[in-house]
Amino acid sequence: MVFFVKRVFLLALIITVSACIPGLYYFGFHGPSIRLTPEEHEGFTEDEECLECHGKESDPDEAPLSTHYGFHGCLKCHNDEVTNADLIKRSDTSDQNP
Repeated sequence: MVFFVKRVFLLALIITVSACIPGLYYFGFHGPSIRLTPEEHEGFTEDEECLECHGKESDPDEAPLSTHYGFHGCLKCHNDEVTNADLIKRSDTSDQNP
């Protein structure tokens, strides 16, 4: 019986943590910054500008589509300062994508 309770508790914990992960960006874990690609995002100040390329009616071949169209404040989560680690990470991933 104790084993069953532990197993149910662990399963509930895993489900709870998994459900909270998308909300982590809201609590300070931000998405990729537009400053990683300044040539495409120069002068962007409004959500509408972001959604012109990343909105659900946009062409996915032109820019990655947003997974959260209903949220407001694109630049609150995607306009962070870029660190050297971010630049290194970006160069590592761009080498893998032809």
